[in-house]
Amino acid sequence: SKVFPLEECIGFWIGILGKKQDFTVNDVAIEVKTTKSGDPNVIKISSMEQLEQITPKLYLTHLHINDASESSGLSLEDLFETCKANLDANTGLQSEFINKASKLYSKASEEQLHKKMHLLEYEVYEVTEDFPKITPNHHKGISAAKYSINPSYIKDHLVSKNIDELL
Repeated sequence: SKVFPLEECIGFWIGILGKKQDFTVNDVAIEVKTTKSGDPNVIKISSMEQLEQITPKLYLTHLHINDASESSGLSLEDLFETCKANLDANTGLQSEFINKASKLYSKASEEQLHKKMHLLEYEVYEVTEDFPKITPNHHKGISAAKYSINPSYIKDHLVSKNIDELL
């Protein structure tokens, strides 16, 4: 597995800045979607730009999460505080992380901040030309769209269960 310096990791997180995908790592872009156990197993795409390819490779990562007990899970607050603590030695980088994260963190309710969750598994799909998607390039004249993808229809695009292998 590859390990990137913290500076690069914070820089890779671009979705929070209004960019098309959530992360870019060199010539790879990654869009991350999450489904909670008990919810319909669909991948919700919230804009036409999310699956628009702007890098040589684009991957869609589908996380499956579940409620967890107090002792076994992680909350948004846990993740935020852990990231912040890991950046204590670099206050500039810590500030950059806090500024990025606060755009979402500040919108979360107390319940959302403290709810413990557990990552069950994830799949990684390669978004290619024939991947089912609505993008500005494929549907000229449509200015906005939200849609859902059924994972059973994109099995041919499943490339890995390990994102490390792709970076």
